[in-house]
Amino acid sequence: MEAVLEALAACSMMDVIGILKKKRKTVVALTASVGADRAESHPKVFTSITISYLLESPDSSLADLEKAVSLSLGTYCSVSAMLKQGGCSNHIDSDNHVNHNPFRFGYGKNP
Repeated sequence: MEAVLEALAACSMMDVIGILKKKRKTVVALTASVGADRAESHPKVFTSITISYLLESPDSSLADLEKAVSLSLGTYCSVSAMLKQGGCSNHIDSDNHVNHNPFRFGYGKNP
């Protein structure tokens, strides 16, 4: 069942990146955390899914991220559409963040 959540996050993240790039925004990194509730009885299908996004971008706002996520989950992401058809509600967590000054660890210079 975790693979379904991973597929939802990956599908949505690809959409979000594409939407932001079409708006000429710079995407340094995008991560998503996914949590879900399942039915008590078999088949234990997902009843609710919550996704939190963290965008690293020097020129994107929280409104840009929320609009892109809304378009993805409401229009473009086929995994989201299939889950909704099965009775699952997708929730965009209110804990979305945009980091304008990302600092990355690693070898060499920081971007």
